Amino acid sequence: TVPAKTRVLRMIADVTTTFAGGALTDVDVVCGTSAGGNQYLLTFDVDTAIGTYGDVVSEIGAGLLSATVADIPSWSATTAVQCRFTCIGANCDVATTGSMTLYIEHLVYP
Repeated sequence: TVPAKTRVLRMIADVTTTFAGGALTDVDVVCGTSAGGNQYLLTFDVDTAIGTYGDVVSEIGAGLLSATVADIPSWSATTAVQCRFTCIGANCDVATTGSMTLYIEHLVYP
């Protein structure tokens, strides 16, 4: 959750262990300011290889590529930044491995 008056400049996802387990055949992630939103990070795959996402334009959502190159989700209220995992082949709870750290570069105005 980011506070009111927060300018989100960038979001980086660092996948250090791939997500796998059970009958999972594909695991994708997307991040934004709503459930399933892609304002910050477009859909990326976390089950095939470790990697860093959000460090090139083709991975960044429109909320961070606007004319201001940033997003202020709300001037008056906190905003939940959400990442949705979509799992194919089985429910996400069967994953036995997987690790991802999210970094949100931001500026909070007084």
